[in-house]
Amino acid sequence: MFFADKVILIEGTAERLLLPEMVRRCAEGLLHQYVSVIEVGDAYAVRFRELLDFLNVKTLVITDIDSVNPTDQKACPPSTAQAVTSNSTLKNWLPGHSSIAKLLDVGSDAKEHGHVRVAYQVPEKQAGVCARSFEDAFIIANAAVLARDLRHLELRRAFVQEVGADPAPEDVEGHAFAIAKRLSKHKTDFAFDVMLLEDWAVPRYIAEGLQWLA
Repeated sequence: MFFADKVILIEGTAERLLLPEMVRRCAEGLLHQYVSVIEVGDAYAVRFRELLDFLNVKTLVITDIDSVNPTDQKACPPSTAQAVTSNSTLKNWLPGHSSIAKLLDVGSDAKEHGHVRVAYQVPEKQAGVCARSFEDAFIIANAAVLARDLRHLELRRAFVQEVGADPAPEDVEGHAFAIAKRLSKHKTDFAFDVMLLEDWAVPRYIAEGLQWLA
């Protein structure tokens, strides 16, 4: 981090494995810069706030919206009424809101402060479904690709259990949260599955963040 041109903080293994290809697909300019990628675990980016202020290096924080039910704090889709985030980075740093509705309503300016920008899940299209994690964000962004190539996936059982062996793209998109839940203990395997696919799209929130960083 001390010698980098730019820094990217990510949560987990799947994002780390796929990040080089995502950069090639939507922010090629970063390939020619010294970008330090730091895996910080679940929502712990806020712990780096003071260090990043000191380093004054342009930084992208890629994190999950982590929606939970306010009554029992259990994971739920972002569309759940009155849902809040359990992500301390989003609550205590950028944008500084707990309400999922507010997090989805803020503009890009609220996601930036000085040299730091946060990127978290947003709907892929106007009034579309919003994901909770990287896995379901990828599924929603690539529902048509996954429905077409389902038979090639090592983890196809997780999809088949939710949407059947020959699903339509809208079935895959509509069950993204449930599929991602089944994949929660197989995130590395999911990343390797993605590497075998062609013509997939980078989830919107990551693409916007990488383009800002570039």
